[in-house]
Amino acid sequence: MKLFVVCAVLLCTSSSLAFAQNIQIQALPQTITYRENDFIIVCSITNPSKLSSVFVIQLLKNSSTTFEPVVSVTTGQTPLVEWKDSTLQYRAFAKGNVDSPSSAQLRLTIDKARVQCPTDFKMYMCKMSGYASSGLVTQETGSIVLSYIVKPTVIEMPRVRILNENFDTQDRQFPVGTAMQLTCQGEVGSDASQTIRWCAQRAGEFIFTGLPQTPIFSEVSQSGCMFIRSSTITYNLTSEDTFTKFLCEAGDTGLCGTGTAIQYVNITIVQSSILVPFLSGSTVGIVVVFTIILAIIWRRYLRQQQMNERVYQNHNGKGRISNKSEDHYTEPGPTEDHLYTELNSISTVIGQFAYNPDNQYTELHTINRQLEIDQASLTPDHQYTSLNAIQNTQTTNIPRLIQYK
Repeated sequence: MKLFVVCAVLLCTSSSLAFAQNIQIQALPQTITYRENDFIIVCSITNPSKLSSVFVIQLLKNSSTTFEPVVSVTTGQTPLVEWKDSTLQYRAFAKGNVDSPSSAQLRLTIDKARVQCPTDFKMYMCKMSGYASSGLVTQETGSIVLSYIVKPTVIEMPRVRILNENFDTQDRQFPVGTAMQLTCQGEVGSDASQTIRWCAQRAGEFIFTGLPQTPIFSEVSQSGCMFIRSSTITYNLTSEDTFTKFLCEAGDTGLCGTGTAIQYVNITIVQSSILVPFLSGSTVGIVVVFTIILAIIWRRYLRQQQMNERVYQNHNGKGRISNKSEDHYTEPGPTEDHLYTELNSISTVIGQFAYNPDNQYTELHTINRQLEIDQASLTPDHQYTSLNAIQNTQTTNIPRLIQYK
């Protein structure tokens, strides 16, 4: 019985020495942000005091069926570091030593610009061989899997389509009330559950805000470590969309405009009248005043022509009209009161125009109507006489024609 107990103790002691974990594997960092972090794996000795020497350390990677050596460092070998994976050798760097158990390690580094996803993200393990007081020791670690995060960087410009139409449109200006579909396709990252979201910034706003419309998402497709999908919203243009910038983004951190992949499209509404952009502000007043002045000049010219025509008709049987001043009728020039009245009328029109935008159309219509009456009065067969047409203008009294004997 005593012999059995002693043997059991010795066996346990021997097992403790033989299977004590003297090597570890580390990934730095454990989760790699693709294109931002270097890919680093380190094999190192954890209990150097339990070992008298280390003569080989290996890094192995999982293949389809088993773990295969990638690179190793061996005592007395030239070169000290030996590559087994010739393909990875051209993208990675390895260094290590087995000079003593306390310093022995093997480090594999792949530069962030050369990391391949998902090729490099396999299971890895470390293996070591050395001597302890009990003899030869060969141990290997458990396997680790490096995880990764891939941020989206590519997204297309939003496509625009009128609702229920079959093709996209290149137009970016639409009438108020237009229902349009906006579609954006691009990368969403290494997480297949991520989506593309929409924000908008209207004229006068300083920041983008999320749109309340619920997007329609396509199924994801995968390219390497990246997932790709599309997002579509339906938006009804309102009078507030005089100039609205739409944003689609992926990889955001919460706030609109923080995505790692962003694209924009600008949409405007069609103005109700082509005159609105031009006839605004001070430009309106200038145009109206100029139009009124031209109309007054034209009316005075027509009245002068009427008077000349009437005088000529009255003297038609007596020969040509004399050039003498006493025989030639000239319309009296405007008196001071008359000029004041016309200028005051212009001022009144301008003042009223500033308070009533519709006056621009009323005033122009009145002027056009007056010109039509004046022009019609020149027609001999017109139902009104020239004097009646002139009287209808109500702008000035017509002096009595000089009677010639």
